[in-house]
Amino acid sequence: MSWRRPTTMFGLLLRVLSLRRQIASWLLALFCFVIFQLVKCTCAPDKARFATFNIENYPKSDRQEEAALDLISSMDVGAVALQEITDPDRLRAAAKDRLGESWDVIATDRPKQKIALLVDRSAWTIHAAKTLPHTEVYAGAKPTLEVEMESALGTVHLFVVHLKAGGDGASTRAAQLRALAPYVARAARVESIVVAGDFNATGPSDLEAIGAFARETGLFHTSKDVPCTSYWSRRDGCVGVALDHVLSSRPEAGAEALGPCRDEGCDHRSSCPVYREEVSDHCPVAFDI
Repeated sequence: MSWRRPTTMFGLLLRVLSLRRQIASWLLALFCFVIFQLVKCTCAPDKARFATFNIENYPKSDRQEEAALDLISSMDVGAVALQEITDPDRLRAAAKDRLGESWDVIATDRPKQKIALLVDRSAWTIHAAKTLPHTEVYAGAKPTLEVEMESALGTVHLFVVHLKAGGDGASTRAAQLRALAPYVARAARVESIVVAGDFNATGPSDLEAIGAFARETGLFHTSKDVPCTSYWSRRDGCVGVALDHVLSSRPEAGAEALGPCRDEGCDHRSSCPVYREEVSDHCPVAFDI
């Protein structure tokens, strides 16, 4: 039906009232849309929380398993990069029992102490996972676990590492990072790239190697200012050291050591916390991405 111009004052008044109702409806709809967006932005998190955790020779004992999973449960994380997992199947079953049925474990196929990812599949969709040989630069070296995962916040390309241990292994660790760097640098462009794990960084030369790795890959050394992530038991007592590290494509990502590293600190002491013997010589390191 074609529109006709009102020919009377009454008709003109009706037309004006009709237009006002339409405009009011449009404004109300716009107002509701804006309010919905504001509520969504306020309620939805803009970051995801991860952690890295070397659970020393898991499973050492039932007590270790219970304490480690209780600690993970308290961290409010959706995924944990793990090192020294000798029984992924047991960990998967224990995680489902203590954390929930949606939790799963993805692990490398070698060596005995495996690299793994503990992940909540209700929060993250796993697109791909594979074992990379790049860090296996000597016999018995550990590979790198690569996982591509996605949530409502976007896609994360995660690399979990466990570099050579020992105070005399700095040159080997540097070689491992040099071998891995080109692959990480060529990684697909995604929302976030993260490299996390036990770097066994025992001194300044390790930090220099991590810095060189960060420059080549374009990542930020997220955990650079974390004072300690592990307890080193020596003849002169217990010393806190920052062995575990996180690198991320997000400059604003924050990292912090948890457990006794946060609660008891890193100062030299006569003996290490009981946690070191019962759970692990490493503390978990949580970070945002």
